[in-house]
Amino acid sequence: GPLGQNGWYTGTVTVTFAPDELLRGLQTWGWRPDGQPARTAPSTVVAADALHTLVLAAEDRAGNLMQPTTGTLPIDSGHPTISHTISLAPSASGGYTAPITVTMGLTDPVSEPGAITWRLDNGPQTTGSQVPLQQDGPHTLSAYGRDQAGNRSATLSLSLPVDAHPPLTRLSLTPATPGTSGFYSSTVAGAWSARDAVTQPVPGPGSGVLATRMKIDSGAWQAAAPFTLATTGIHRVDYMSQDVAGNREIAITRVISIDVTPPGAPIAPAIQPAAWSGVNLFTLSWQNPVDTSGIVG
Repeated sequence: GPLGQNGWYTGTVTVTFAPDELLRGLQTWGWRPDGQPARTAPSTVVAADALHTLVLAAEDRAGNLMQPTTGTLPIDSGHPTISHTISLAPSASGGYTAPITVTMGLTDPVSEPGAITWRLDNGPQTTGSQVPLQQDGPHTLSAYGRDQAGNRSATLSLSLPVDAHPPLTRLSLTPATPGTSGFYSSTVAGAWSARDAVTQPVPGPGSGVLATRMKIDSGAWQAAAPFTLATTGIHRVDYMSQDVAGNREIAITRVISIDVTPPGAPIAPAIQPAAWSGVNLFTLSWQNPVDTSGIVG
């Protein structure tokens, strides 16, 4: 029959007996399969998967009994079963938002399991039962196992998209920078850009940006869109993005100070002395008007 590994057969086996003492005084002979009654057929076909035993015995014409001889016939024609577990449940999108470990198992009821061979992405084949995935990216894992007889399992194929990092959002303003006082003296326009890619430890793609949201001053959160700020005041813009895997960026706050209103006239100007004087020396005093960005002169 077909011989596999470690002495196991992987299919039906035909056993032929050739008692070489038959013509030289052998009275009787026989064989007993798996503890069943003795038989004397010159051959037998064994197909069932199991570790079979065959006991041979004989007696010569003088009545001498041969010491029974026991042999084994291991047959395993079935395939082992490969299984797996993943250390983290996937998000609603089917991806994983943290590093994961894939643990594989192999079962075989007859010859017992052997080794598992796996390959991650386009890497080399590796033997083992655990595969750690630390790097973001759309990974693929293939694996198979063999039992002690050499039978191969079905191939396990897994798609394992990992994205453990949130996206990054950028707010660009026009004009790009305020004046030296920290205030803008004109209308400010804002525009958004967001990306979901990893730069450390190895550059790689993320799952993609799903949505960017913003909130201006005391308004509600809404889908991010270009905006303009034209009124004088200390404005607050909050924003964040979420990727397809479910990672959410921590909200970022940008303070935008705008003063497009000219200052008012001086308050309560006064001249001292207020009456006629023979000395050509006067003092002018006033209070600065209230102004958002402050009076500088």
